[in-house]
Amino acid sequence: MMKFSICLDHQMWNEKPKPQDVGYISSRIGSKEVQVTQEELARHISCGQTWTPATFIGGQRSIRNFNQISALGLDLDDLPPGFDIDELLGIFDFQIIHKTFSWTPDRPKYRAIAILDDTIYDANLAKASLLYLQGLFLQHDIIVDNSCLEVSRLFFGGKSDCIVHYDECNWVLAEDLDAAITPEIWNKVNKNKLKQVKDLDTEDQDVFNEIGALSSHKRTLFITKFKLECERLRTFSGPGHRYCVVFNSARVLGSIATLPRDYIEAKLIEAIRDNPHFHSWDKNPSEIIQNAITWARQTHGCDDIEEFVERFILEI
Repeated sequence: MMKFSICLDHQMWNEKPKPQDVGYISSRIGSKEVQVTQEELARHISCGQTWTPATFIGGQRSIRNFNQISALGLDLDDLPPGFDIDELLGIFDFQIIHKTFSWTPDRPKYRAIAILDDTIYDANLAKASLLYLQGLFLQHDIIVDNSCLEVSRLFFGGKSDCIVHYDECNWVLAEDLDAAITPEIWNKVNKNKLKQVKDLDTEDQDVFNEIGALSSHKRTLFITKFKLECERLRTFSGPGHRYCVVFNSARVLGSIATLPRDYIEAKLIEAIRDNPHFHSWDKNPSEIIQNAITWARQTHGCDDIEEFVERFILEI
């Protein structure tokens, strides 16, 4: 069964955490990234564990540190007594629906969770997707709690019997969701556009513009991989083999659709030059790259290095 990344707090609750406890959870949960299956997520929720659909660069939960999201959650708090869950499923195919800690028969409160078949790496696209889902409910006079439209939002779990709907057969197609977002929704997002660590410099933006027609989902995937890998190489300080890190970074950068060979080399050299951890090795960044390739050939064998040279066009 396919896994996806979330942040998950270890503590289990049988009631909604108190405000002082929420502060402790919030301060640590961004560093608690794990991979789960949909079944595991449902189990964690029914154990009362707090989680975030998003994960974060640097382990700190904030919009600016947003890294990726593979699940979207909506809180439905103002429902009439006896509300029929099938009405929610008639609006959208959610994979998990559960009672929140605040649920009572007189005031039913649910959380509906959509699991995506692919990851969203752009906080603004995630926000737009949540606004799109909110709009679907508004068309049926169902109010979505605005606070859950925050992409860095943390969600509390529920009681052991909280799960009222579970379906792992029909994950939401991320690209279909992307295509359904209207210009009106994007206008709302752009008024409050979220600035992320992954924003591109003008020079890099120009290079990505040359790649050609890409969906916004695919484009943000490539840009995120690019920024994260450059940052990983720029800040690497161990543990691990320096040549291994350089080689792997080159492979990741080279896997991004048709980035030019000289541009990949330039970004590798720039990141190595900016990192003091490399200064005591070899004569210069170019030599480090060549030695990393030689190391990979000796360590992994000819097949790996031949594939590397063929795909990523770094000369030996």
